[in-house]
Amino acid sequence: RHDLPQWDTDQPDHLSWLNAGSEFKDAVQAHGEQEERRLAYVAYTRARHLLVCSSSGWSGTRTKPVAPSVFLSELRELVGDRPAGQGPGTGIGYWAGDDELGEENPFREQVETALWPYDPLEGPRVVRGGEAEPARPGRRAAMEAAARAVREAAAEGRAPAPESAWGREAELLLRRHNAARHVREVELPAHISASMLVSLKEDPAAVTPAPRRPAPRRPGMAARKGTAFHSWVEEFFGTAGMLDLDEYVDPADAYVDEAYDLVAMMEAFKASEFADKVPAAVEVPVETRIDEVVVRGRIDAVFRSADGSWELVDWKTGAPPAGEKLRIRAVQLAAYRLAWARLQDVPVERVSAAFYYVAADKVIRPHVLAGEAELEAIVRSASRR
Repeated sequence: RHDLPQWDTDQPDHLSWLNAGSEFKDAVQAHGEQEERRLAYVAYTRARHLLVCSSSGWSGTRTKPVAPSVFLSELRELVGDRPAGQGPGTGIGYWAGDDELGEENPFREQVETALWPYDPLEGPRVVRGGEAEPARPGRRAAMEAAARAVREAAAEGRAPAPESAWGREAELLLRRHNAARHVREVELPAHISASMLVSLKEDPAAVTPAPRRPAPRRPGMAARKGTAFHSWVEEFFGTAGMLDLDEYVDPADAYVDEAYDLVAMMEAFKASEFADKVPAAVEVPVETRIDEVVVRGRIDAVFRSADGSWELVDWKTGAPPAGEKLRIRAVQLAAYRLAWARLQDVPVERVSAAFYYVAADKVIRPHVLAGEAELEAIVRSASRR
């Protein structure tokens, strides 16, 4: 379920709640297409020399033609109208137009009959248009053979070999599954990321099993968008704020910027309060010990105030959270604040932190950030699960 789209119902008002529902619907559709695309990828990449693709305009007894698969349409656009035999990635046979499919399903024009009752293990014998369809292999022979094996084993007072093997495997799997449920002490890694510390605050039960069986995260649009925007901001400050937008955007990568809506975020950032400031540091790697673990992270930007205090800013490309979710996300800022205060050897009160949600052009400066004791409590609580 953690890989499925989630409906964010924690919203400040009714309109936001409806918008979140619409976003969830879009995410579900995108997830379904992505799963289908995985299968299409496997199908397309199995061929060594020749890939043949086909589809039908009519299916079953439908009254309207079947639309071509989006993956077949994309393949057609890829090869274009070039004839077959001109090298890899080229060639298209025939693409029927809608007017060629006709208005009536040919299958509906043929009378389909079958005798009833029929053997449920063999299936009906169908006659279509006066011709019997080829007989399909039934299940009766296999079921009767299995039944004989069970009766013979029962008469001899033993379990059938397949049943015994399956039973052992099932017992081992259930034992492992149930044992994982009863784990109470979890040994966290010696080093964790600031984002993992946030996850420990939000849902430690979902995070703590991960170190036992680590798996790479699935790449997503949100992560790519954040990476692209952070790279642009780093480049922006690297040229002392004099970078021209048209000079930066590579025409070869224009489709990437359009897909991530980077241009709009760039313009929003240029109009923000941070564009005219000169950061003391950008993309600063930090680490600090919290209880028994070392928390590592990267501060997007550090600004020095006229009175000598510090402000840490973390760029965000997603939607601003509210309520409890904001308090949970603020754990990241609290960890950064503690790490920077220790690094500069100043009281944490001299360090402030903020999120800048660039897509919404919204700066969020939490009034209360967790201190050292509260952060340590998060780690200890997770370790005791």
